[in-house]
Amino acid sequence: MVFLGAMTLQRYLHLVYFFAFLIVWWSYCGYLLFLLIFARGNNKKRGREAASGGLPTVAILVPFYNEEKLIKKKVENLAGLDYDPERMEVFFLDGMSTDASVQIIEESIRNRPNFTCLQTNQRGKINQLNFLLPEVDADIIVNTDADGLMEKDALLKMVEEFRQGEEVAVVGALVSPVETIDEEMEHWYAQNRARILETRVASASTVIGTCYGFRKGLIERFPEDVVADDVYTTLVASAQGKKAVYSHNAWAWEMRAANSLREMFRHKFRKSHAVIKELARFLPMVSKMKGLYRIIFLTKFLQQIVVPWALILFLVLLIVLLVRPPRYEIEISYFMFVLFLPWVYMANKILSEIKLTGKEPPGRSRLIIKAFLIGNLCLVAAGLAYPFYRQKSRYRKVSQSVLEGSRF
Repeated sequence: MVFLGAMTLQRYLHLVYFFAFLIVWWSYCGYLLFLLIFARGNNKKRGREAASGGLPTVAILVPFYNEEKLIKKKVENLAGLDYDPERMEVFFLDGMSTDASVQIIEESIRNRPNFTCLQTNQRGKINQLNFLLPEVDADIIVNTDADGLMEKDALLKMVEEFRQGEEVAVVGALVSPVETIDEEMEHWYAQNRARILETRVASASTVIGTCYGFRKGLIERFPEDVVADDVYTTLVASAQGKKAVYSHNAWAWEMRAANSLREMFRHKFRKSHAVIKELARFLPMVSKMKGLYRIIFLTKFLQQIVVPWALILFLVLLIVLLVRPPRYEIEISYFMFVLFLPWVYMANKILSEIKLTGKEPPGRSRLIIKAFLIGNLCLVAAGLAYPFYRQKSRYRKVSQSVLEGSRF
C-alpha cells in the first residue's frame, strides 16, 4: 500500500513537472516560434498603400512634473518634428510643479502659437491627461513623456501606420534608452523585437508610454485607477477588435534610464505590478478579442502571472526528482532540463533575426540569463505584492538622465 502510494505521488510529481515545463517552454520559446511562423505568413499579405489625403490633425500631450532639467530640450524636440505645424498642437500639462519647469516652457514657446502650457492643478499622469483629453478635437492624440525625445520623422512614421486602415487604433514608437546598464539594454532588445513580431501577427500586446498615439474616440477618459496608460490603451483597442501597432521605423529615445540593478528592479517591479492590474481588468473581455490576438493576450497573462511560479515549480521539482529513487527519474529530469536549453537558444536567435533600422544603440550585452533572472524576480515580487500593494501614477523617477554628449 505504501509502495502504491509512493508510485502515485511520483506519477503526480512527473505530471506537475511536465505541465510546468510546458508552461515555461511556451512562454519563452514556443510563443516566439508561433509569432515567427505567423509573422512570416502575414508578411506576404502586407504592403498595402497608405490611404490618400492630407495629413490628419495631431494633438501631442506632454504631462510633466518638476522637469526643469529636461523640459527645454523636450520643447525643442517637438518643435523640430517634420510635421505641418498647422496640423499639430502641443499641450504641456503641468502637474503642480514646484521648480522652474513652467517658466522655462512659457519662455520657450513664446513664438510658437501651436504650443500651449496648461496648469492642470492635478497630480499624477492620469489626472493630468484626463484634464484635457475630453476637450481634444484632433484626429490623433499622441501621449509622450517629458523625458522621451522623438526622431524628426517619428510623427510622420506613426501617421503612416494609422493611414494603413481604420482598424489601426493605436501606434507606438519603437523605444530605446540612449544609455543604461547592460541588463536593462538586454530587456529593451528583447522587448522591441517581440512587440514587432506581435504586430506582424495580429496586434502588439503593449506600446511604450515614452511615445504612442491613438485615434480620437478610442478613450474619452482614463479610469482613475489606471497606472500603465500605455498598456490600458493597447488593451482597449484589442477589446474592441482593433489593432495596436508597434512601429518598426518610428523611433523615440528614453533619456532617463536605470543606472543600477536596484533602480532597474524598482522600475520593473512597478511596471509589472501595473501590467498585472490591466491584464486582470481585461481578462473578462478576452472573448471580444480577434483571432490570434487572444493567444497573444493569454500568453501575456501567462508570462506576467503564471510563468514566474511555474518556473520556480519546475526548478524545485527538478531537484526533488533528482534526489528521489528510482534512478530513472534522474534521466527523465535531466533530459527535460537539458531539452529546455536549446529552445532558449533558439528563442534568442529568433529575436536576433529581427533587424531594426540601425538606430538602436550598438553592443548588445549578451547577459541573457542575468536579465532573465532579474525580470522573473520582478514578476514574482509584483505577483506577491499585488493583493496588498497599490500604486498611483505618481512615482519616484529613475535618476539617470542622458543629455550631455548625446546627439540630442
